[in-house]
Amino acid sequence: MPTDEESVCCGSAFCISKWDFFIPTVLHREMLDSAAEVHHSLRPAEKFSRGNNNLLRKAAYRQLCVWQYNHLGSRKRVPLYSCCVWAIRDNYPDPNQQYLGFKLS
Repeated sequence: MPTDEESVCCGSAFCISKWDFFIPTVLHREMLDSAAEVHHSLRPAEKFSRGNNNLLRKAAYRQLCVWQYNHLGSRKRVPLYSCCVWAIRDNYPDPNQQYLGFKLS
């Protein structure tokens, strides 16, 4: 991760990204497709394409955030555990390896 703020691991003896419910909650493709579709139905101006890795990755970040922190609200951002971010990026990579990273709002 490019910044210290983004480089925080969960610190768990058994990494969160390996927990049984991490995969169906955060990485499952069909679930992420549905979550992305719901998210984009609330923002009709945004283009939606089922199966798009960029959209699936963003949906996975949102799922992880909701799972970790519940609903944060508009413009409230927190860095996600780097181990989980890497698991998401490994499953839904950008073909050019271009990732935005964490930015405070």
